[in-house]
Amino acid sequence: MASKRFRKITASILSVMLVVNVPSMGVLADELDTETDETVIEETVAEEPEEEVVEEEPAAVESFEAADVEEAEAEPAEEDSVEIPAAPDLNVSIHIDTSDLGPDLTEDEMFEGYFFTPTVNDPMRVTDDAVYTRAFAGVDLYSYTYMETEIAKIAAGKQSSTVITLPVTEDLGNTFYSRDYGAAYFYDFDGGVWTDAIDDAIHSYLCDTTNVVTALLCNHPYEMYWYDKVTGIDIESGDIDVVGIYDEADGTQRLVMNFDFIYSLSVAQAYRGGSQYTFNTSKAAIAKEAAANARAIVDANQYKTDLQKLTAYKEAICSLVDYNYSAAGSSTMAYGDPWQLVWVFDGDANTKVVCEGYSKAFKYLCDMTNFRRDISCIIVYGDCGGGHMWNIVNMDDGRNYLVDVTNSDDNAIGSRGGLFLVPFTSGNMNSGYNFKVSSRTMTYIYDTKMLNCFETWELMLSEEAYVEPAAPIQDPAQIKGRSLALEGYIVLNFMLDLPDQFINDPDARIKMNDEISTVPAPEADGRYRLTYNLAAAQINDDVTLTLLDGNGNKYLLLDKDGNNVTGGYTFSAHDYIELANAMSSNTKLKTMLQYMAEYGKYAQINFDYDADDVVLDSTIASEINAVTADTLKGYKHVEARSSGSTISYRSSTLSLESATSINHNFVPASGKTVNDYIFKVDGETVTTSSRGQFRLAVIDGVFRLSINNIGSGDLNKAYVVTIEDKATGNLQLSLQYSALSYAYRVMEKCGGTDDYLDLQNTVRALYLYFLKADAYFNN
Repeated sequence: MASKRFRKITASILSVMLVVNVPSMGVLADELDTETDETVIEETVAEEPEEEVVEEEPAAVESFEAADVEEAEAEPAEEDSVEIPAAPDLNVSIHIDTSDLGPDLTEDEMFEGYFFTPTVNDPMRVTDDAVYTRAFAGVDLYSYTYMETEIAKIAAGKQSSTVITLPVTEDLGNTFYSRDYGAAYFYDFDGGVWTDAIDDAIHSYLCDTTNVVTALLCNHPYEMYWYDKVTGIDIESGDIDVVGIYDEADGTQRLVMNFDFIYSLSVAQAYRGGSQYTFNTSKAAIAKEAAANARAIVDANQYKTDLQKLTAYKEAICSLVDYNYSAAGSSTMAYGDPWQLVWVFDGDANTKVVCEGYSKAFKYLCDMTNFRRDISCIIVYGDCGGGHMWNIVNMDDGRNYLVDVTNSDDNAIGSRGGLFLVPFTSGNMNSGYNFKVSSRTMTYIYDTKMLNCFETWELMLSEEAYVEPAAPIQDPAQIKGRSLALEGYIVLNFMLDLPDQFINDPDARIKMNDEISTVPAPEADGRYRLTYNLAAAQINDDVTLTLLDGNGNKYLLLDKDGNNVTGGYTFSAHDYIELANAMSSNTKLKTMLQYMAEYGKYAQINFDYDADDVVLDSTIASEINAVTADTLKGYKHVEARSSGSTISYRSSTLSLESATSINHNFVPASGKTVNDYIFKVDGETVTTSSRGQFRLAVIDGVFRLSINNIGSGDLNKAYVVTIEDKATGNLQLSLQYSALSYAYRVMEKCGGTDDYLDLQNTVRALYLYFLKADAYFNN
């Protein structure tokens, strides 16, 4: 899954406020499969906490009860309905001619576009979805979104049927009013007949169908390579289920009904299975296997220099296929057959290709490659003693060089490298370039379409030989370990070996999701620790790590097994939990992680953060339900205020967004400033300039004392806050408060009711999580 930024959300309960962020702890053992379960405690400096609005304490809890009553009264009562008549037998049947819709691409061009995308699961787009869908809403947006998902399944060979059913139900808005269709009613109860208004209502869902289909063809042409545009789409309505008919105050009727729209998309003959509406999934399977084989070639050469990679690609293609002389001699042969590309990598020794297959296969491999320098490849065609297709490669020296893989095959004229990354002998772009190979001269003349399609600089070839740069190639960085640190934050750690080449680059950067940072100082063992802070509700979020060199290009990165992950290495807290369950023998560690994960789920629910797919552990849920205020009463805070004190305690908040923090709010007497007092936490003086674990700030006249970066094993620790009068040294106020004091406060005010139930469950889960963390860290 893609990574998301956690949203700060607050919920007020009397004199306390919850801002759920991230739980905290010490540090778990580093990589489980390579290191021991020894716990290493790390000290970190808490970040500056975000300012939060101090909420006034409501007058009484009855205010919350009143809100509940008012909300209940606002729920409208459903009126009685009469006996529901049988639905009419409507015959909604529409045909949409799509031959002129979308880009002017043939099925072969669309398939090649789909296959030519280096990652088949993310097909190419030729337009921005927003251009065609920005005005979509309601049924149009629903239809578009539903259809594009189904189309992607078909393109990938995961679904053979091209008959797509879109259900029109309550979620889509299945309520209709007869006045909107110029009628008093849909059903005449006196006459026992349906009116034409119901037919109009159903057809109203089809008014923008052509726009939806146009958007699909324009935004996803390559995923619709199997679709027969000429035959088009047939749309029918399914059976109608009338849910109810209700009389309205204005004398019209309200009709609620469920029904389906069935879209039947014709399959082009070349991709058709057993019927007009069946896709031959074997076609997609062959293409996917060919793509995997091509990827294997790129991966096998990933550590070579750029020149070595290009040479290896040429040799691999020539070893995989032979030239199809019979096809080349056919008068009907024309460029544009996407299977020429697939056949190179399909693993079938019997498939042969012409120059189109050689040149497209070479570009395909280049497009998938993370070159260490700036190198690109294009395909051109024209004349070379007959119709021919070849490549031009723009190398890191800025010059263009001819690559003719076809004529570099065994026993061909350029088999010894005479037509691979070589300078031309004579000629020019307009009259043709001449290359002398042994005693022969090969002349390459661009087709007129190429001269119009490409910029001049893209077609001009070099008359100087290519010289590989003497600069050293990239020494790879490598991931050596991953761990989950819990030192007041939930932190994903990536332990890396970084080469001097990367470290000494002043502009080198580290990117984790959207956050970019510089290279940190090395650890004692010489490795580099890269960290990413998570909120509790982000346990399932992926964190993707990439390294960027000084030019902003992705730097060569290997995973622990030596695989190339330059494009991005992804890991999550959930992945670590699974790793612990599989590799660790420490039952206390695994138990703590289990309860941490469950706490994260309750945090997701409480703040509606990707909560739709959350599945709670039933056993732990029963334990959570058993936690009451009485369970937590031992953590109740203790406050003492001296007689004549000029400062009072207002409220406390628990912050869990980036680290577990307690924030105490104090209100001074009129005329008093923060400089009139001495603030201490556990005997340590805290001022507005403090930047350690304890911090002091003035917000709208309220003194905010923050205790940051509390470890999960310390959630029960009651920090002692004292405030003295600076002039006299007299104690004004003292407060003993732990993170679990907040949990008790929530349960004391709301326990036994349904008020703020998600909040109650969150602090209950936090408490159980603490018990397991305490057993792991402190026992």
